[in-house]
Amino acid sequence: MKNWKSLILIPSVLAAMSIGPGAHAQSPSPPTSSVKSSPTSATGADGVVSRESGVGSRSEIAKKPVAPIAGADLIAACAAVVDELRLSRNLIATLTSENLALKSRLETEKRVTNIQTELLGTRQSENEALRTSLAAKNDTIAAKDLVIASQDRLAETQKKQPQSPLKRIGDILIGVAAGVILK
Repeated sequence: MKNWKSLILIPSVLAAMSIGPGAHAQSPSPPTSSVKSSPTSATGADGVVSRESGVGSRSEIAKKPVAPIAGADLIAACAAVVDELRLSRNLIATLTSENLALKSRLETEKRVTNIQTELLGTRQSENEALRTSLAAKNDTIAAKDLVIASQDRLAETQKKQPQSPLKRIGDILIGVAAGVILK
């Protein structure tokens, strides 16, 4: 449907442009611009500038007669405009797809950044947990070393104390009783 409108527009513009040069002398002059001192490009469809650059105002340019454009030149100018329009549409489509790709990449980068931030927080908490467990392990080792040292001291003190004769007799009776039970 959009293409249909542009297909109708081109022949109607061509028809209007072919009628225009004949009726130019009979038509009233176009209204002047509110900004009379601003320069105009005054480039026609044939690509020829109708005035010298920098000379005259818009009202002076509007009063100058415009040379009629031949049919072949008009068709060539319209064909050039159509080609330029087609290239512009292709460029717009390409820029739109590139813009969508850049937006997609931006969203992906935002997700990656969020994931990396979360990963950094997880790694920091894991490192803190490892430091805590290492400190607890070192405390446990130090406590075991203290227990072993105290047991060594207790063993040394027991070795230095002489055993009483009653304790020796008790140890012998326990050994005999264990032997009788095992037989």
